[in-house]
Amino acid sequence: MIDGEASPRQHVTHFAPTVSVADENNSQGTSPHVEGVHDAAKDGGKTTSHKPFWSQFSVPTVVKQVAQAQFGWVAPKMNVRSMKPVVRSAVSGWISLILFIIPRTELALGNASFLILIAAVLSPPNEPFIAVLRRELNILAAVCLAWAWTCIALAFASLSRPPVTGTVSLTGIFAGRYANQFTPNAILLTFMAIGGAFFVYLRARLGPGPYVFATVFGCICIDICFTTAALFPYSYYQIGQTVVIPLAAHSAISLLCSALIFPETVNAQFTKRLVNVLTPLSKALKTQPELLKLDPFDKEFDAKAFQNLVNQAEAGLIPLRASSDLLKQDFSYGRFSGKDLKTIRDFARKLTVRCDGLAFYYRILDPTRTRFPTSQTPAPTRPGSPALSRQPSLLASPELSRRTSAMASPAVGILGEISSDLILSCAQAIDSAVNWLELTNHERFKNLRDFKWFSRSKKPVSTHPKSKTTAKDEKQANGARADKENDDVETGNSGSSLENQSDEDDKEPLSLSEAKEKLREVLERFKNEDRLKQLRPYVSDNNEMLEDYPPHRYLFQSFTYHFHLLELSDGLILFLSELEDLAESRKTARLWGPSVPWRKVFPLAFTASTESEGNTSGEGDDDPSIVEGLDLNRQESEQEQEEEGLLSPYSQLNPARSRDPDAYPPSNTIELLGSWIFKTVIGVTRGNVLFAIKIGVLTALMALPNFLASSAGWAYERKWVWSVIMCQLTSARFKGDTAVNFTFRIIATFCGGIAGLVVWYISAGDGLGNPYGLAATCLIFFPILFTFRIYYPGPPITTLITSVTAALVFGYSYKDTHDPTPGSPGFGWDVAWRRFVGVVMGVTAAFLFSFLPPSVTVRRYQRVGQSTVMIELGTIACSVISIASSQKKERQPALVKDLISIRSKIRKLKAQSANASYEFSLRGKWPASRYTAISNMQLEIAYLLSHLYTVVIRMDNVWVQAFLSRTRLLDPDFLGSLLSTITMCASSLKTGAPLPQITAAPLTDALNKNNKMIDVIAQEIDFGLPRVLTPDVLGNEQYMCFCVGVSSVYSLVRRLDRLMFAVKELVGENFHVDGVEIPLPYAHTPGGSKIR
Repeated sequence: MIDGEASPRQHVTHFAPTVSVADENNSQGTSPHVEGVHDAAKDGGKTTSHKPFWSQFSVPTVVKQVAQAQFGWVAPKMNVRSMKPVVRSAVSGWISLILFIIPRTELALGNASFLILIAAVLSPPNEPFIAVLRRELNILAAVCLAWAWTCIALAFASLSRPPVTGTVSLTGIFAGRYANQFTPNAILLTFMAIGGAFFVYLRARLGPGPYVFATVFGCICIDICFTTAALFPYSYYQIGQTVVIPLAAHSAISLLCSALIFPETVNAQFTKRLVNVLTPLSKALKTQPELLKLDPFDKEFDAKAFQNLVNQAEAGLIPLRASSDLLKQDFSYGRFSGKDLKTIRDFARKLTVRCDGLAFYYRILDPTRTRFPTSQTPAPTRPGSPALSRQPSLLASPELSRRTSAMASPAVGILGEISSDLILSCAQAIDSAVNWLELTNHERFKNLRDFKWFSRSKKPVSTHPKSKTTAKDEKQANGARADKENDDVETGNSGSSLENQSDEDDKEPLSLSEAKEKLREVLERFKNEDRLKQLRPYVSDNNEMLEDYPPHRYLFQSFTYHFHLLELSDGLILFLSELEDLAESRKTARLWGPSVPWRKVFPLAFTASTESEGNTSGEGDDDPSIVEGLDLNRQESEQEQEEEGLLSPYSQLNPARSRDPDAYPPSNTIELLGSWIFKTVIGVTRGNVLFAIKIGVLTALMALPNFLASSAGWAYERKWVWSVIMCQLTSARFKGDTAVNFTFRIIATFCGGIAGLVVWYISAGDGLGNPYGLAATCLIFFPILFTFRIYYPGPPITTLITSVTAALVFGYSYKDTHDPTPGSPGFGWDVAWRRFVGVVMGVTAAFLFSFLPPSVTVRRYQRVGQSTVMIELGTIACSVISIASSQKKERQPALVKDLISIRSKIRKLKAQSANASYEFSLRGKWPASRYTAISNMQLEIAYLLSHLYTVVIRMDNVWVQAFLSRTRLLDPDFLGSLLSTITMCASSLKTGAPLPQITAAPLTDALNKNNKMIDVIAQEIDFGLPRVLTPDVLGNEQYMCFCVGVSSVYSLVRRLDRLMFAVKELVGENFHVDGVEIPLPYAHTPGGSKIR
């Protein structure tokens, strides 16, 4: 294992570390007592101040902290690149305002002309043109569909209406005098509930994405049209025009602004986001040389900066994925197509995962990491390395922890010495790729193929004294550097954030060919020379094994770092080669059109946005039993290959398939039809459908005052439709999400009302509003508003509701003072107050209704979601083992995508867990820390499976067979225990049932059963591998991969053990048996079985 201490016996080769049951990171040989699985390590040696806590705060300090928290995001966005979307959106909003205040155009927009302002702030053109086009087409299609549904309802209602006699006054209509027709209004109310339920269902089914604004405006159109149509004594089919016309005008303005004002293509946006992924990786690598020179036990040793930079790069993959979804649908002018950029994106994802492998080295090395709970009596620590010709090392004694630290220095210090050149070469390669991408994206370049970055010659073209393009290229390079500086400011990377930043940043980046050749040269030297220097503490100058050597666990930890560094270097060489091929094959810019199937062009082909096409269920992330993005086709193809005996030729098992426990498979046509009907009915009763039905009922109850003769006039005058809209949009499938919406919508409405009042009274003063004053005020206000709308780092609902409320207050105020309609709410304070009251009533109704069945809590969502992740992790583990056992190992990109989807699901679960604290419950406080501990371990398991898959692909077949035998991954007893642990944890999380007190865990004991980990190579089957450990074997790259594979398996097993105990801590235990002997490192405490 990586973290265990091991050494080969004489004449017996141990092709991996000896596995111990002690804590992985307990390098000092101690076992401190820790109370919880998830408790943080104690900060020893520091004194705690006993001053009153209030003495640590002062008014200036508090004000400074609040200002930093609320406005610290502003400064990084004050640059040209970040302001372009703001200017585009502000111009679009101001043009909408001009159309709103001009009397003739305002009259053409209709009675709901203020909706053009609402749409301007709710759906600004802050994205590339194709994204804006898709969004606006979705919005128009949704509102037209809602209008059509209203017309259908009016047609049915007209069949039951009595003929209209006499003159119908407009004042009487809006006073509710004609809302006394029971049957037509009942029909309209039913259709309204169904229409609202439909759009709510789409919003829940599709989740956040390009269709969210379409579903929002669909709900608004349904509510406005039906509540207004109920006031008329006849069928008023033109009612939908009041919503569709302002939104159509907004869409036209947004598209024009997106195309004419700082236009941006998805191609360019993708390139910028790709640079934002690669830049943190380069910075992270530049921290490594100095960090690796430090002893892990020194106070100065801190790997958090490196891990944070890797996390920042991985977080950048989320917006990168959003851009990649539109790459093939965009018109762009440039050298590279969307397909080319998607290939580059795949390389970026792999590089990020491989950098996380380097970060994993620090996770297994950090002695301050959280450990298992222990008893007060220290248990025996990890065993020492078996010696070649001497007694076992005394380093396992807790009293010699200082000596352990001292002996760690030679092995760890060498790692920094031998790896620095390759690490910096990798960083230079990433810098070259970043500069190449920035230059290809620079709009001023016309002849990019002549620029020196694309030259394969090692001599830069622009440095030639007689070059005619020197000044031009220098100007272009300066422009690119300016954009780079803007990117640094935008991402908060301005200045040097690293104390040990070298002068490498001041040097001009190498060309692609130069960077690749240099990296290849350093990589070969590292493989053949530098890497072998790590063996100096273990091998003499005569190439013989030393008798006195430091603990072997440091060597195996170094092997882990070596392996992932080699993988990163190989990946970078392939990455640079791909960029060079693109530079050669795409020498001139051209116009690239969409390259997607026609079935994906239509905007309302409502399919959940997902990177993989395998998951077509459409339930998305709101269904905890589904991991969005999983390639179900890959699993089906694996089953087909298993049936043909292609994946595992040694397997004697039939393909694994699930069965219906209540019925045999259909045997005739009637049973097939019945099975289909049953599955369809079950699908209709899924969570999203039940949630939509529930909200349909809520919509009918909330809109009831608009359909009763006694209250219709009052509801129209008080703008009760605002409450109806708000209750629909506040409702969420889970009570915690509804509670969060309830809280933030009230706060955002209050803040937005204040902002709207400030704008209105500044522009109007004591008068009734001035169009010139309002236009001038908004000319200043809109850039501020849209900067907040686009970049505020808080919850999106905060920016949306605040912006919409502000626009509604001054928009309604202006309309009611210049073009009043019956039932006008007034202006200024009257509008803000009615808006606030309407929102409070709507969100309160949604919050209270969330407690009624069917009601689902975020707490249950977390458990079921984590259960689903466990099952999928088990499936991926089986796939990796199957790949390892096959004679012909081939890379499977679908498996890598599945691992990325699983990690994304885990992170979404962790992010949504914060909403559980908003759920009201009388049962007690939610154990958030326990769920966090489970999610953290699942995330580490997902990364370990990714690392294990990479190791298996890199090893030769004979080494793989030895690896599988050493790790018992093909042993039915051990593999059964491993899979049963995963299954029990998944089932327990899903049902909440307690786990048995006696289980297959700890799996570490099963892994070490009968010392098979030591004696496997001494058996009759040696796979043709050497039996004696020599310096040549230690320096063999395949042996390094073998050790990393065994170490990864051990780390995986250890985390499964931790996960089992964490789940037990969450759900408890049952099936108690007295007299059972517990293994020494484990003990039973009142809180459950824990590891000492």
